[in-house]
Amino acid sequence: MRPELEAVATPEMLLLCSIARLEMDEASEARLDRALGRGIDWDRLGPLAEFHGLRPLLYRHLGQREDGRVPESARAAMKRDAHAIAAKNLGMARELVDLTNLLSTAGVESVPLKGPVLAEAVYGSHAMREFGDLDIAVRPRDLDRALDALAEVGFRSTTGLGRRADRVVHRASGAVPLRRLGSGPLVEVHWSLMPRYRPGLTLEDVWGRRGSEVLMDRPIASLDPEDRFIALAVHGGKHAWGSLGWLVDVAEAGRPGRLDRRAVSARAVAAQVTRSVELASSLADDVLAAAHGIEWSDTAKDLANDLGKRLVSEVAPPYPPNSAADHRFFLGVRETMAQRAAYLSGLVLAPMPADAAAVRLPDRLAFLYRVVRPARLVTRTVARSTRRHRARAPHGDAMERAA
Repeated sequence: MRPELEAVATPEMLLLCSIARLEMDEASEARLDRALGRGIDWDRLGPLAEFHGLRPLLYRHLGQREDGRVPESARAAMKRDAHAIAAKNLGMARELVDLTNLLSTAGVESVPLKGPVLAEAVYGSHAMREFGDLDIAVRPRDLDRALDALAEVGFRSTTGLGRRADRVVHRASGAVPLRRLGSGPLVEVHWSLMPRYRPGLTLEDVWGRRGSEVLMDRPIASLDPEDRFIALAVHGGKHAWGSLGWLVDVAEAGRPGRLDRRAVSARAVAAQVTRSVELASSLADDVLAAAHGIEWSDTAKDLANDLGKRLVSEVAPPYPPNSAADHRFFLGVRETMAQRAAYLSGLVLAPMPADAAAVRLPDRLAFLYRVVRPARLVTRTVARSTRRHRARAPHGDAMERAA
């Protein structure tokens, strides 16, 4: 971690940044000692580690220490959480294998994204990374067959919308969220690797480069290491790097010897996400001392510097959603005027699940959600403007009412 970031980091975040890695080294051990020396609020540490998805690594590096610096109650809580996560992840890994087998039987090729496959590929065990849902990508032409196959075993859209409406309101994300009736994890079926209106790799780009991992003693498809690294970089940027866990994914996926950096660079250029990859690498180096060997532009370094300070000082989220700072960040990550224009048009024109929740339309009229979205934005903008006007002129309003 850069000294200027350590200076503004809270003790708890300094500790989490120290253990946010598979293997500790001399520098991270020294940072951990400094964090412990500053005094840790152990009641805050557990929820903070949960928020950032770091409880397995916290237990790995701190929960098993017996040097008296960690209270026994805190160690017991770390152990309990880590074992519960391992058990839950095991069940989700089995579910993922079953679902990919189900899709294969239905004639649908798929590739899991993140989740258990990422944990096995990057961390060496499904127990070492927290995840809450399962993401499975299929080619657009296979989406209906995939959804039909999953419906036969009890999966339904979480929105309660029809098939057409689901596609319209989830077009921006490129994924339909499903859950099995009764229980089970959220399953998102992606027909696009990156959200609409955002640059990035496409399924067509990565499909022929797919590799495989072993999960539950069975081979299962996965992104190749270079595509995985780029996808992780863009995913973290999509959420303004609000979670330290996403940064650990990038740091571990890009460890020396794991990547063909020339391939990463060439693919990032082709996908127009060079700045996103540079930002992810620069931020991982600033916060976690992850040396990826990737050169960074001044723009990426400036973005990483601001994000790093916000992250380690516990500004969560780093930028308030839909704030001016939030939009400035997302515009800054984009490399061309065309990308920025696409981002802004998406904010106005792309229907969202919230639009469907506010205005229910029959499935045959799902295309009208493209009208509902800008209409709702206009209505909200007018309402906010009216409230601000009234707040600025309370006496005038009173006089008008009296008249």
